[in-house]
Amino acid sequence: MRDIDFLKQDNNLTTFHFLLLSLLTLGLYDYVWMYKMNKSINQIIGMKVVSNYFIIILLSAAAWGSLLNNSFAINSIFYFIGTIFIIISFIMSVVWANKAKNTLIYHCLGQYNMNVKTNNFYIVIFNIFYINYIINSLSDIKKG
Repeated sequence: MRDIDFLKQDNNLTTFHFLLLSLLTLGLYDYVWMYKMNKSINQIIGMKVVSNYFIIILLSAAAWGSLLNNSFAINSIFYFIGTIFIIISFIMSVVWANKAKNTLIYHCLGQYNMNVKTNNFYIVIFNIFYINYIINSLSDIKKG
């Protein structure tokens, strides 16, 4: 059960502080956190969530979407393309969050016979903030 504690220590961020950092950095910290947690889950738990290329493509889609949406008029084709990129980056972040949730659930069930209750609706709505909440609550679940 030390790997769950190591994962929480490596995260070292409450969900409220994560939300504040996300707001202060206009969402840029979300991608830094996602990359860091993807790497931490792979190293600490030993299970791969997604490849680093997936995160790079997600970051590229979000960057191009923001650039195109902020640089052109609303009725231009570039604004439409930027919106498509933003939708793609949102879908990719939901996919990452779902894969991270499944990896954590599989690890807890397989290693410790711990059944972690999660909600798929929260994955779509709260996305990586919900994954942060799950990581922080795993050590509380194992104690209870």
